[in-house]
Amino acid sequence: MSAFFIKHPAIAAVIAIVTTLLGLVCMFNLPISQYPEITPRTIQLQAMFPGASAQAVADSVGTPLERQISGVQGMDYMTSVSSNNGVYNLSVIFEPGSDTDIDQVLTNMRYGQASSQLPQEVQSTGVTIKQQPGLPLMIYSLTSPDGSYNSVDLANYAQVKLVDELKRVEGVGEVQVYGAGRYAIRIWLDTSKMTHYGVSVNEVRGAISAQNTTNPGGKIGADPVPDGQEQTITVRTQGRLSEPHEFEDIIIRQNGDEILYLKDIAKVELGAEDYSATGRLNGEVSAAIVIFQSPGSNAIATADRVEKLLEAKAPLMPEGITGRVSLDTTTAVRYSIDEIKHTFMEAVILVALVVYVFLQNWRATLIPLIAVPVSLISTFCLFPVLGFSLNTISLLGMVLAIGLVVDDAIVVVEAVQEHIDKGLNPRMASFAAMQEVSGPVIAIALVLAAVFLPSLLLEGITGTLFKQFAVTIAISMLISAFNALTLSPALCALLLKPRNAGRKSLFSPFHRLFNWCYGRVSNGYTRMCGSLARKLAISIPLLLLFWGAVAPVAERVPGGFLPDEDQGFLLACLILKPNTSLQVAYEQDKKFEAALQDPAVKNLTTVVGLNILNSVQTPGACIAYIELKDWSERPETSAELAGKLQGKLAQAGLDGMAMVLEPPAIPGVGTANGVTMVLEDLEGQGVAYLHEQVQRFQEAASRRPEISLCIDMMMADMPQKYVNLDKEKCKFHKVDIDVANGILASYNGSSFINYFNAFGQQWQVYIQAQGEDRASLEKMDGFFVTNADGARVPLSALVNIREIEDTEFVMHHNIYNAAKLNVMPRPGHSTQQVMDALEEVFHQTMDPTKVGFDYQDMSFQENKVRNSIGLGAIFTMSAVFAFLILVALYEKWSLPLAVFLTVPIAVLGAYAGLFWQGMELTLYAQIGLVMLVGLAAKNAILIVEFANLEMQRGKGLMEATLAAARLRLRPILMTSLAFVLGCIPLMLSSGSGALARNAIGTVVVIGMGVATLVGAFLIPCSYVSIMRLFRIKFSLNDLKEDPDEVGARKYLAAHTKD
Repeated sequence: MSAFFIKHPAIAAVIAIVTTLLGLVCMFNLPISQYPEITPRTIQLQAMFPGASAQAVADSVGTPLERQISGVQGMDYMTSVSSNNGVYNLSVIFEPGSDTDIDQVLTNMRYGQASSQLPQEVQSTGVTIKQQPGLPLMIYSLTSPDGSYNSVDLANYAQVKLVDELKRVEGVGEVQVYGAGRYAIRIWLDTSKMTHYGVSVNEVRGAISAQNTTNPGGKIGADPVPDGQEQTITVRTQGRLSEPHEFEDIIIRQNGDEILYLKDIAKVELGAEDYSATGRLNGEVSAAIVIFQSPGSNAIATADRVEKLLEAKAPLMPEGITGRVSLDTTTAVRYSIDEIKHTFMEAVILVALVVYVFLQNWRATLIPLIAVPVSLISTFCLFPVLGFSLNTISLLGMVLAIGLVVDDAIVVVEAVQEHIDKGLNPRMASFAAMQEVSGPVIAIALVLAAVFLPSLLLEGITGTLFKQFAVTIAISMLISAFNALTLSPALCALLLKPRNAGRKSLFSPFHRLFNWCYGRVSNGYTRMCGSLARKLAISIPLLLLFWGAVAPVAERVPGGFLPDEDQGFLLACLILKPNTSLQVAYEQDKKFEAALQDPAVKNLTTVVGLNILNSVQTPGACIAYIELKDWSERPETSAELAGKLQGKLAQAGLDGMAMVLEPPAIPGVGTANGVTMVLEDLEGQGVAYLHEQVQRFQEAASRRPEISLCIDMMMADMPQKYVNLDKEKCKFHKVDIDVANGILASYNGSSFINYFNAFGQQWQVYIQAQGEDRASLEKMDGFFVTNADGARVPLSALVNIREIEDTEFVMHHNIYNAAKLNVMPRPGHSTQQVMDALEEVFHQTMDPTKVGFDYQDMSFQENKVRNSIGLGAIFTMSAVFAFLILVALYEKWSLPLAVFLTVPIAVLGAYAGLFWQGMELTLYAQIGLVMLVGLAAKNAILIVEFANLEMQRGKGLMEATLAAARLRLRPILMTSLAFVLGCIPLMLSSGSGALARNAIGTVVVIGMGVATLVGAFLIPCSYVSIMRLFRIKFSLNDLKEDPDEVGARKYLAAHTKD
């Protein structure tokens, strides 16, 4: 094939240009994101049961829904939270890579089968089923610097003016407003006035329902009518009310001329659906508009479109309202991609220097450098077909591929230059060189591609990461090999010229010095190889020593999943003592914010009334999104800053527990880093029993050296009042129990009535007792129930009240009552070690027939990886695939062993590098180890292939081996140095995404460095030992045509003539 392109270089150039142009077109149209599509899909069901306790919500809403939805196709697990404010949230987590639309349809079908079992109040307010977003793409905060707008006004300005338009932006999946509830007509009942006028809650409900309705009026003169009708007129009637004063004029009752209006017994205002949360930005009251990205969209392009819309809307805001972006998570994506671009350029420059230093000819240097853009850009042609995006994984693969794609061209150029130095003209030298190096080029490309084939068998997050990385490198390698067989020899024939020994240049002294040094190194290397090859009694035990050292060193490196990157922001949460009111929490939040102030903090967005660790709205909790300044403007990493802020919180005098957390390694998978474990009550023995077991487990887990913090989020000991309607008392006073329950719920909780229309949207109407009538339980004396005789009976006469301790919320995990534990590793320990420790504690302290355990969020995904195909299996399969490729190329089963005997040296170097740097064996490091199989084999292939060729030419085993070692040392050093130096920027990089780059850079740089410096000396020994052990021989006949093939060709030729 190469001969054709040497004869027709224009065809080779056209192919390269066309594939490069196609790659450029595809590249500019690819979506950009931080990671591939690895976030598990989540469908969320939300319901509201106004006034109900957490247990009531769990029993009446959660149980029927979860039993029906459990086991829906593709589900990994499901978890729900029922809270004391009547809110129910169910999250159904599906396998990564599933179709979200199908997941939602399947979930919706299961919900439809259970909807009839839900309480009427829940059905009235509706159940929302939607795709649940993960961490936000961006937060845009509205504030009122002059205080003319409160949090409710700000939140609903966002709802009316911004949310709908933001949802229509391409790439936006969901928009939520934090800081206050949606507008609602709030009717605050004055129980003393209701008692005075003898009005019951049911009367109020009935009056509002009857007078706030949509009433169609029909048409006058619509057919069929008598002949002669000339007009048809639409009749409009009083429909739904829209203003508070219209609700005030609702008639409750009328006795003659005396009319009792709603305003006589209640205060009516435009308020909020709930008052369970309020927002702040840098100390000012705010509403936070949280914008989430839709799956598969371009994160950076979406953020740019959102910012453009918000910039256009800013001048239209009324006086007194200002907006600003208070968190932009795409900053980390942009920075990470920019860093990879810089690393890419640094790698290209270093590779160019290595090639020029060795070849000492700018023409020869140009040919491998042309191979880099052609091979890499052409790779993008297949990205759309494979569904890949431009992300840190694929771009990281591109950076690593720089040193690989240049290798093939280096081998070709070096071989052609060698023949030119022997006196052949460039064209003839190209023909001669390609006869020698075509085999190694094909072998190296196939082996490097083959080592990644087993990764295609992986599933889940690990499989997606491996596939994106592996396929990127494999495609670039195959394209590089094609270019090395087509474009590179054609360019060699056109560009290379014989060296002019008498010509001097500015770099001539350096060239002479380098050549003298290289000559000494080459001679010393050949002598050392000869000595080791002749003394196999020394070299083989030395090789076995390297093999034996791999396992002990590998055991010293802790296992991991994904590194906790500096993503440019932090999360913080404050959990106050039980039963803290929102007012107290608001004051505590000011201290919380003050402690989180730091020169490295750019924006601080807080929401009072939201617990981030269990996703529950509760008055006694606060959440903070801490946007950090640019990496160049702060000396600390996010992890260091988290520790610093944690220390400040400890000194802040807060009346509760405060924590600073890093976001999860994969945005959208959970809310924070660390390990998330759940304990399950398998026998349904109740909250008290589960709480007891959790306390015992937590106490034992906290003593483990791997664990720094183990937080129980159950909140099962919250002081509460148990109000029981006594059936006998109700019967004695002739009171309907349902009516009494409804009055209790309406006064103390929010009771939904119906809807009203305003600002072009539909809002809800609620009744509830005014604040002073709900300030204490003694106020219940003012709540009256009308009995069957029309008499008013105080509610306090019908109930029994006692103090209890119960849970703030009820959590279910896969139907079971469950408790969540957030566990933080101690410095120097990985999450995998923490999970092992937690499981040991579980088996030591729990009865597995009564209590079970599972994981959530990132820990669930990590546990799936632990229980799936391990690194050892993938590593073994990669070696087997590469071995089989070489068997096919060499047509010998034993000879490939000579290639793989030295591979453990590279693996040992990689593990030693991770141990030296104090790194974990994360997925990125595992990818690097798999890659090392092919890289380490590459050096051996070059020597083995040429040693075989020399033996076929008639040389003896030792002479052929040493000749191959001497001739191939230059390309081995060139390709290895080009790769290692090209990856050093990865190993030393900093900023966003640096831990991933550091991990893979450390593995390939140190592993390949050790493989070159040590393994290159043992490759000849391996070759000699295998050749002798299996008595493999080559002869001159191996270069000749097969006599049977020649005879068959002659026969066919004669037969054709006949």
